[in-house]
Amino acid sequence: MFFKKNKDKKENKNNVEKILLDECKELVEKNDIDSAINKLEKYIEENKKLGKVFTYLMKLYNKQLSEARLNGEDEKIKFNLDRIDTLMQKSKDIVRGR
Repeated sequence: MFFKKNKDKKENKNNVEKILLDECKELVEKNDIDSAINKLEKYIEENKKLGKVFTYLMKLYNKQLSEARLNGEDEKIKFNLDRIDTLMQKSKDIVRGR
């Protein structure tokens, strides 16, 4: 019984993450990357969990960083590097249980 409840919880979280990722991918296809990033950041902040959501968020950060580099936008480069650093710090905190 205990294991079944844990399995159900895990499947529920996986479904929530899949739905979130699908929504964010649709936003990215519509070129609304900022909204997708906001949703992913909020999810990570609320759930303190690494995984596919974290990986996709890092991918979006890197995409914006690449675009800023191509366009020579120094302020956006710094902004995106800071966001990546903050996300990496969050991942360390999550792993450490903070």
